[in-house]
Amino acid sequence: MQAKRDLLVAKSWIQAVLIVGLCGFLLLGILAYRTYTDEPPIPSRVMGSNGELLFAGQDVIAGQEVFLKNGLMEIRLDLWPQRVSWTGLHRQNWLVFRALIPCLNARRRHPFP
Repeated sequence: MQAKRDLLVAKSWIQAVLIVGLCGFLLLGILAYRTYTDEPPIPSRVMGSNGELLFAGQDVIAGQEVFLKNGLMEIRLDLWPQRVSWTGLHRQNWLVFRALIPCLNARRRHPFP
């Protein structure tokens, strides 16, 4: 029967690595949970420097609904116009405008108070 070989690292190092790994994954899990359950703060109203109402919280929520309904997160906007022809996104501006037409029409019918 062969004698048991000693470990190359001390047992305390193995324990420390396991504890750090478990704590790291626990923290990662907690942050992932909070990311998907918490919501960003939405102000009830935003006032201009002269005291006029710029927009209300309901306007922000309505804008989010339009953004999600029209899938605007899928549209890539290029800030440099010369790249449009390089990347083949020549229809991009038309797609963005077409997606925003309902918003613009709604804003004309119901302007800010």
